[in-house]
Amino acid sequence: MANIAYIRLQQDESEKEAKKSFEGMSIGKYFIDSEKDRSNRDQMIDYVRDTDTVIIRSLTDFAGSLTELFSLLEALQKKGTGFRSINEPVIDSATGCSLYDVIGTLSSFKKEALHIRQNEGRQIAKSDDRRYRGRERKPINMNLFISLYNKWRNKEVTKEEMCRKLNISLATLDRRIAEHRKKRR
Repeated sequence: MANIAYIRLQQDESEKEAKKSFEGMSIGKYFIDSEKDRSNRDQMIDYVRDTDTVIIRSLTDFAGSLTELFSLLEALQKKGTGFRSINEPVIDSATGCSLYDVIGTLSSFKKEALHIRQNEGRQIAKSDDRRYRGRERKPINMNLFISLYNKWRNKEVTKEEMCRKLNISLATLDRRIAEHRKKRR
């Protein structure tokens, strides 16, 4: 049973200064990352055992997002490793309130909310009157298009000139040319 400290150094902070936060905690091993890197955190998660306790200074040092925090805490929980935050004392797996239960509840809530939104979206997509059919087509001057198309066929203008004069992209021009040829058949 050992206390394992994870430190993510702040800008212009030395390791010695950072370790002062852990004075009196009998830390067995330190894992230290720079402010732009968290590779030692992943090594620490691989290193810890079921009787260890991971101690951090703050949750923002440990994870960059709530989703990342959930997955890291879940990984620690699966290993049977304790968890404690110095700046957020309410987050301590040794207390009677199980942090992992709270995190698990929030995580399942997030997943359930996502599934509900997905199902609502599917129901909307199934109804014919509200079905998403893509972006609206950009209107073009058909008289100008036909004139430029005929000139293009006679090699008097290039496609790039047509795009510039019609104010459309090359992909849009190619689609409109294909549609025009299909109508003429």
